[in-house]
Amino acid sequence: MTLIVEDGTAKTDSEAYASVADFKTYCDNRGYTYSSDDTLLEQYARLATGYLTQKYTLRWKGYRVSSLQALDWPRAWAERPGLLGSYGPYPVYYVPTAVPQEVQYAMFELMRRVATGDLTPDLERLTLRERVEGAVEIEYNPNSLPVTIFRTVENILSPTLKANGGAGMMRLARV
Repeated sequence: MTLIVEDGTAKTDSEAYASVADFKTYCDNRGYTYSSDDTLLEQYARLATGYLTQKYTLRWKGYRVSSLQALDWPRAWAERPGLLGSYGPYPVYYVPTAVPQEVQYAMFELMRRVATGDLTPDLERLTLRERVEGAVEIEYNPNSLPVTIFRTVENILSPTLKANGGAGMMRLARV
């Protein structure tokens, strides 16, 4: 089955934020290796996009441009940090008819990770210390998050995400 790529029109059946050809260009430009099997790469693209949806749906800035679109992007009113608008200090927004390059790059990084393992591995309790002298003694860290955080993906996506993950946050607007 051919991969259906979101092209900025808020498709109802899109499966990925970028094409396999875009992924190959990304990898070639960075010296990364990848599979020559396009069918396999399409599967990786679907898995990576699924991960982005599961992990970041509630954290994206802005709003979906259509209630019927299959994926989270394109989005309207998603502010781009660090840029001045044409009206002085007012914000600049991501184009609501496109998927930001940061989202595509994050998808590519996740595709690379799918090739080497599961994006959502089973979680184990984090160990502080293990000691073996006759009897096994294990001390677990009660304060650590027992999740894998893909720092490269987090860093790539940071401009497109809400502060504090959006959990428990309320938007205020001046009327």
